Amino acid sequence: MKIGMLGLGTVGGGVAQILESPSGRSPLLPEIKLSRVAVRDLAKSRNVCLPQGIFTTQPEEVIDDPKIALVVEVMGGIEPARTLVLKAIERGKHIVTANKSLIAAHGSEIFALAKDKGVCIAFEAAVAGGIPIIQCLKQSLGANRLRAITGIVNGTTNYILAQMSREGVDFEPALKEAIEKGFAEANPSADIDGIDAAEKLAILTLIGWNLKIDCPQIFTQGIRSIKQRDIEYAKRLNYTIKLLATARIEEKNSLCLHVQPHLVANSHPLASVNDAFNAIFLEGEPVGSLMLYGKGAGAGATASAVVSDILNIVGNSSAFPVLPTTSFQSATCSQEAHSHFYLRLLTDNSPTAAGGITWSLGMFNVVPLSVQQNLTQEGLLEIVIVTQSVFRSTLDNAIRSIVGLPYFKEVANILPILEA
Repeated sequence: MKIGMLGLGTVGGGVAQILESPSGRSPLLPEIKLSRVAVRDLAKSRNVCLPQGIFTTQPEEVIDDPKIALVVEVMGGIEPARTLVLKAIERGKHIVTANKSLIAAHGSEIFALAKDKGVCIAFEAAVAGGIPIIQCLKQSLGANRLRAITGIVNGTTNYILAQMSREGVDFEPALKEAIEKGFAEANPSADIDGIDAAEKLAILTLIGWNLKIDCPQIFTQGIRSIKQRDIEYAKRLNYTIKLLATARIEEKNSLCLHVQPHLVANSHPLASVNDAFNAIFLEGEPVGSLMLYGKGAGAGATASAVVSDILNIVGNSSAFPVLPTTSFQSATCSQEAHSHFYLRLLTDNSPTAAGGITWSLGMFNVVPLSVQQNLTQEGLLEIVIVTQSVFRSTLDNAIRSIVGLPYFKEVANILPILEA
């Protein structure tokens, strides 16, 4: 099968290297010929050796080539990727993409056209790099009622939080080091503000429950608010802080989705996932709980997922489903999380502060399970509370009453807790 590729950056270069060195890999690889590659700059030096004649600066030459049966999109971004992918599908070409933003925003449109044209869409690399989570949800767990997806799906934030815990540094120095070492982009906002994780969660929800969720619907909080004080308190309480993307079926079958830092119990499998690694913890019936773990980014992991998708289509495109269904329901998601919570509050150094705050919480049936208090260097009282399991809206009502207390200064942080 002749294939074309849109883009030859880090991931595209990794894909080309695998295709050009098939020895010891799948016996199907020699049947795949990379025959056309669209790039921005023909003169740019590259880490992969390909015949100069296959390069073009015109993506349409890849799309319009009648000999190309499959197009690999690794250019990134929504446009012109969306337009090119739709054109390729119209021309009857299978699509393999690593573009999470494209699938999160326009997946249902792309899947519907692919079904109409009888071609395959594969996007394993769009979520969690080398972890085969899409194939797992589409096929391996098809007999299950999925109850929850909880994942560490952004390697940048996981690396930063791991460094804060290991080195005892605050957020800004950890971020600077991550950028210097190549674990974070020069403009890291999509990662550290949770946007990248929210896009991935939208895709997982699409596959796991056949529900189309717009990313702005997902409650999203990044890791900028995490201070070294929070890391230290988490350790004392036998937790570690992780940015989690969570989708869970709650009461009355409502779907609760959120991306935010959590205190994760040290006995939970996700607590041991460090640095730039990703992991996705699944809960279903009858399978129970299972976790997939691996590298979530980088040329090797992502290229591995891309080439695996190519091989699946080449091996048997008629048996490779676009999706279990392309009849997606548009859905609204609940932000009403129900969990234990960690509170870090600042007050004047008043002997009645801790008692007044716990009394105010109790007025809203929020029961503190533990209370710690320490003086800060500025002379304020820092009160750390772990609550019983409660709805976030109930906790917010209680916090509003606390804010009105005369000695209250600041809500330093509120984080949900994931128990084992």
